Amino acid sequence: MNRIAFLLDNDGTIGDTEPIHKAGERESLRDFGIVLTQEEHERYTGTTLRHMIEGLKLEYGIELDIETVLKHTREKVFDLARKDGVHMTDGAYDFIKEAHKMGIPMGIVSSGNSKCVNHCLEEYGIKHVFGAVVTGDNVIRGKPDKEPTLLGAQGLYICPDGCGVFEDSPNGIISARETGVNRIYAITTTYDKKTLLKERAHVVFDSFRDLSIETILDS
Repeated sequence: MNRIAFLLDNDGTIGDTEPIHKAGERESLRDFGIVLTQEEHERYTGTTLRHMIEGLKLEYGIELDIETVLKHTREKVFDLARKDGVHMTDGAYDFIKEAHKMGIPMGIVSSGNSKCVNHCLEEYGIKHVFGAVVTGDNVIRGKPDKEPTLLGAQGLYICPDGCGVFEDSPNGIISARETGVNRIYAITTTYDKKTLLKERAHVVFDSFRDLSIETILDS
């Protein structure tokens, strides 16, 4: 078996939390005069909130205090997460527990802010299994830049080509691909198979129950 580490995205990948983020972001941005279309929102899926707000400020040509909008939006999303509760995607909990049992190093590489990401991991009951947690607060350039994935690998003291990355968005796949990771596994919770394959994910799956850790280690 080949030695490998796993780097997992949270929102939309191990966490069924994209709807919470999108609802909170849309509600917050409306307060500042921005009504997001679905197409606009999807374009920023997988990137950091700061990147999205900065991009929308330019697109809409309006004056926005980035820090004020960031704080307001993070609070909206976190309030929704606490109110509605957070849950994992199908099979993710068992997959992660099995990988931990097998001694596979694992890290989280998320574009979400630290408060929300840590809240999710605590609610899932799996925070202790991750040797590294990279969030949007830890990077200068978020996904699709390679910086988040690279930091995740460094946090586990493993070269990127020794990592299998699990993502749900084109921006996440591009980040992983640019880092030169071993394999990219893309889940169809947010985008369809055709879109994920177009970005050159190696394996596209519908549920973590479809994956075999033994097969991953032997690939």
